[in-house]
Amino acid sequence: MKKVVAGILCILLCISLVSEVLAVDIGDTDSSKSLNWDWESRDSSFENDIALKMEQIRLIQGVGKREDGTTDFGLDRQVTRMQAVLIVIRLLGKGAEAAAYPKTHPFTDVPNWADSYVSYAYDKGITKGVSGTRFGTADKMGAAGYLTFMLRILGYKDSSDFSCKLPWALASYCGILPTQIDKADFLRSDLIDVTCATLYAHMKDSSLQLKDKLINEGVFTKAQFDAAFPQDPFAYYRKIDKQIAAAIAEKEVQGQLAFDKYSTECHLIIEMYQENGVTTIKPMVYNYETDFQEDNTLGTNGGGTGPWVIKLDANTLKCLECYSCNELANQGLSWEDILPGKSKHASYLSQGMDRVCRMETQLLLKKGVIGYRQPTYNEALARINTYLEITQTIETTPCTILIGETNTSHGGYADINLIYKSGSAVGEGKTLSLPMPSESCWNRTSQPDKLWLSDDALTLYYSYHYDEPLVSDEGTPMEHIEHQAGTYCYTSDLKTGKTSLNILVNKQ
Repeated sequence: MKKVVAGILCILLCISLVSEVLAVDIGDTDSSKSLNWDWESRDSSFENDIALKMEQIRLIQGVGKREDGTTDFGLDRQVTRMQAVLIVIRLLGKGAEAAAYPKTHPFTDVPNWADSYVSYAYDKGITKGVSGTRFGTADKMGAAGYLTFMLRILGYKDSSDFSCKLPWALASYCGILPTQIDKADFLRSDLIDVTCATLYAHMKDSSLQLKDKLINEGVFTKAQFDAAFPQDPFAYYRKIDKQIAAAIAEKEVQGQLAFDKYSTECHLIIEMYQENGVTTIKPMVYNYETDFQEDNTLGTNGGGTGPWVIKLDANTLKCLECYSCNELANQGLSWEDILPGKSKHASYLSQGMDRVCRMETQLLLKKGVIGYRQPTYNEALARINTYLEITQTIETTPCTILIGETNTSHGGYADINLIYKSGSAVGEGKTLSLPMPSESCWNRTSQPDKLWLSDDALTLYYSYHYDEPLVSDEGTPMEHIEHQAGTYCYTSDLKTGKTSLNILVNKQ
């Protein structure tokens, strides 16, 4: 009999087909609240222990007292959006400030006693409401909605960093998506898990954890927190996540792969269970690769998604087996074979995972951990050969001249590149693409009519002759001349790479 260790990402069964661009209008709505999922009766002793610790430092209150005098946290109850907002405000230590806050919110379904709290949360960017005029006071708070609250207080923007309907990838990346929470029927016990995990999460683009920010703001002292939480309650789950990342890295090379290329991954646990001392994990993995320009802006980027199967020793968490998506496909297994009934919405998860990977890459670029470096001569040659079909190679002292074409859906594009050698004044590995006249509205180019070197092989000459001018979008406001009638004469100083143009206009 399999023992369920962690919940299924049930969102796979019900991700809305509504476009992400509607997220701003939808606000904090949760697409998982209509799910119906068979879930084993849960032992909430773990969450009760966490709640007691959070109560100890006044981060949460119970719903009453049991007969034995202990606090009842109502862990088996659902949470309304209003209750969730109050819990977040208390977590941040802003109860008194929020209680005295003036009414500023635009919602019509908020009771008078809650006006100040909702206004505070609205103005501070914690909540947007379920529409422009409705807060959804008594609506059930789902997992996606509460994760959205947590990501916002960590400094993330659902207008750019993530979608409030698909917060899973960013939440997992931040470490606030404990694997045992029930995403389909989000209860107070799940809220306790997410809230506690968020205390250990880092603020956006910072090494500061939320708990440290709250300590700095006087919500509780470091001594009080350390006494309540001598260790991270989710350390075991974080170790599992690290083992998943390590197993993926064994199969897929990551990091800065070349002078202008970086690769990373994002994963989401879809299914996890224990059987005979083995923990089997089925994550959805997004492998991302990007190149960056000399100014460290991202160029071409993207990735591919697929389910993996990873098996760990349940006690030591040592990796026993790991099968990538490609390896499973080679065994004749489809996504549906690996994740029956849960695979068809993977593309929607990919959107969030791609955002996470781009965010991580841009942060590392900003911090200087990765970045463009000048390639070697051989690296520059290899890169040109990946996209250019070379038709002619000319060797000179400062550089190699490569002439060729790139084929696209709009036709062939000619290119002349200078690849600089070691000892050149321009710098080893520097690549310069020489200018050419445009020959279509797609900026198509062709190889020169004539091309030759000076006697000392330090100057390159090339030219094009056109009997007639070429006009694009003729007769429209976009009309423009691609090239004039005449001879385009280019002169390139190979020592510096500087190129000049002289147009000899045809005589009438």
